[in-house]
Amino acid sequence: MRKIDYRHFICVGITLGFLAIAVFVFPTSINRIIEGGRDFGLSIAFYFMEIFDFEHSITPTVNSMPAVYSEPFLKIAATFEQFKADWVRYWQIWVTKDNFVKYLAFLVDLLYYGSKVLLIILPFFLLLYIGIKSYFNTENNDYDVDSKPLRVWKAIVAAVYVPVKTWILGFIEFVKDNKAYFKIWVGIWAYNFNVVAIGLEFFAFYFYFIVTFDFTGIYMQFYKLLIDLSPAIVFIPVWLWCIIGALVFDRARKNIALTVLNHNEMKNRGFINERPIVFMVCGTMGKK
Repeated sequence: MRKIDYRHFICVGITLGFLAIAVFVFPTSINRIIEGGRDFGLSIAFYFMEIFDFEHSITPTVNSMPAVYSEPFLKIAATFEQFKADWVRYWQIWVTKDNFVKYLAFLVDLLYYGSKVLLIILPFFLLLYIGIKSYFNTENNDYDVDSKPLRVWKAIVAAVYVPVKTWILGFIEFVKDNKAYFKIWVGIWAYNFNVVAIGLEFFAFYFYFIVTFDFTGIYMQFYKLLIDLSPAIVFIPVWLWCIIGALVFDRARKNIALTVLNHNEMKNRGFINERPIVFMVCGTMGKK
């Protein structure tokens, strides 16, 4: 009898956990997919009726507010008319004396509490600095002998880090070999984070817009996009967003650097290819 790899059970457990999150944490995602499908279907029908100039009574719903949704993570007006009113009101409030006084009060409070926190933590930083400086200023003549902190670190690495890293890398390779699990996980989180609904709404508005040129409807699409992005923005913690941002920044800087290097390499190759087979540089007498 063939023995089943225990990692299959782990993947099944992860899948069931993701499904439970989809049901209990993201209950509105299915509603957004249904509404997106409705909007897309009506926009397609409206597009063909308009493009061939047929009589019809189809009313697109792509600019309608979703029936069930979570509040967008940005608190802005739900309609373009209200947004314009709020924009005018904002600048009217911004230039008032009362707002300026409140701003100064905020700065005073910020400086007051910031200075209190600084006075509390400053001695700890000074003690830490003195301790680190004293440690590194101590002469060490134990050549080819690991220090006590290094021995502790190596023991931790050998007992914890290496086994955990080895298992995680092995599990990643197992998932790569069994791609069905990864595809299911991607599908579940695409559902959770309204990726399907966003795509349906985009194409629904596209087919609606190219026959109506309804520029005022763009604001509603932006507002609905905020609604659909809110589950992902709220669910993912700040520290994870920081890690994601660092990884994206690292990838972007590497791509920029490789692009510059490749461009310079192509310039060098072009310069070499433009030279004749024999190239001679001559100067006046005495130039060596």
